[in-house]
Amino acid sequence: MKSMEMYWSIVSHIVNLISLLVEGWMFSYFIKPFLEKTKYAWVTGGMYSIIMVILYFVPVEIAYPRIFVAVIVYVLLCLLDRKNMEQKIVLLIIMYLLQWVAHGIAIIPRNIAFALFVNVPYMMKHTMLQFTNFIWIEAVFVLVKMLLLYLMVVGIHKVYVNKGENVSKKELGLLLSILLTFFTGYFAFTYFPDLYEKDTGQYIWYVHKEYDILKAMYQFISCSALFITILGYEKIKEKQREHTQNLILAEQMENMKHYISEVEKLYSDIRALKHDMGNHITVLENLFLEDEKEETEKYFSKLKGKWGESVTAIKTGNPVTDVIVMQKQKEMEEKGIQFICTFSYPQETKLEAFDLGIILNNALTNAIEAAEGCKEPYVSLSSYRKKNAYLIEIKNCAKKKVICNQKTGLPETTKQDKDNHGFGLVTIRKMAQKYYGDIAIEQGENCFELSVMLMVE
Repeated sequence: MKSMEMYWSIVSHIVNLISLLVEGWMFSYFIKPFLEKTKYAWVTGGMYSIIMVILYFVPVEIAYPRIFVAVIVYVLLCLLDRKNMEQKIVLLIIMYLLQWVAHGIAIIPRNIAFALFVNVPYMMKHTMLQFTNFIWIEAVFVLVKMLLLYLMVVGIHKVYVNKGENVSKKELGLLLSILLTFFTGYFAFTYFPDLYEKDTGQYIWYVHKEYDILKAMYQFISCSALFITILGYEKIKEKQREHTQNLILAEQMENMKHYISEVEKLYSDIRALKHDMGNHITVLENLFLEDEKEETEKYFSKLKGKWGESVTAIKTGNPVTDVIVMQKQKEMEEKGIQFICTFSYPQETKLEAFDLGIILNNALTNAIEAAEGCKEPYVSLSSYRKKNAYLIEIKNCAKKKVICNQKTGLPETTKQDKDNHGFGLVTIRKMAQKYYGDIAIEQGENCFELSVMLMVE
């Protein structure tokens, strides 16, 4: 009899240990998309399992060991990845709740199976069969619990789309006010059975069979509310992004107006120069006849300078894109970046110079930022046209590959203020889609290439 009790105890320990190890793996899988490096997820998941196993074997009096472990894991996460610490608090609470929900729902079929195949008079007389049933019931329980946890984690990954975005302190307060409501129920359902056992000496679920069902219903509702909360949060963030993007687009339109005014000034200077050309020729002719070589050279040099100021070195086929490319070229010269340009504006198309200007301005700004700091910085701008398809290619050197968003396919900004940066490529794609096109990104070793396809007829 004692040997059978020992076997039951061994199986219980094995099942619990497997459960803790799988929970650690599941925790790593859950937080992996939110961290900069995958290894950070595996380190924290491994640490979670190790601490839980230690607490399982070492008799330490801790009221809520999982909360204790969550605090340790949070500190470790912050040491490994110091970005977006507010988000890490939310993630740990979500994972904690998901584990509780998965356990609470999976325990119901387990208890039913125990009542049917273990705790019955027939099985009491056939201990080996009872023990066998105990083993497969515990195995199925762990599988069901982990399957539920996995499905909920996958669901969170799907609804929590913009994983790289910062969670502000105000947003953290809003999310915590909702998540802590679920925690209140958790503590109530955890504390009440302990209190009942102390008062009556019996487990509440043995006396009141409906307790587990009531708890599972609360857990299911809490889980559903959790998903709705994240969806609502994503909707709010989406509106914030749209608002910020519209503000940035409005600012870029103002910049385009500035470029257009520069073009108007350029043409005004050229017209004035042409208007005065007759006078200039007369002055030069008189100086030449009077054999004033030195004065002639000075006057000619001055006239040549004025002409140089009025004529752009870049000839793209459109004055607006001329000015944009020319200004970006000057910026690159100042920063020591080599610029190769074979870009030309497509003629006789429905393409508006205003829209193409926004594309070029954003693309070249991003390329310059990426090229800065490279050993041999360069930016290349080219264009091709075949029938109604018009392709713009911007290539630049880059110190390292960028991480792309799983949903949009666009690179995620590496700047701290993510809420107000990273909209350049979004704007370019928006402009491309206006002309039934899109963008494509290719990354090589120390190289970044952006292709913009437009249908121009």
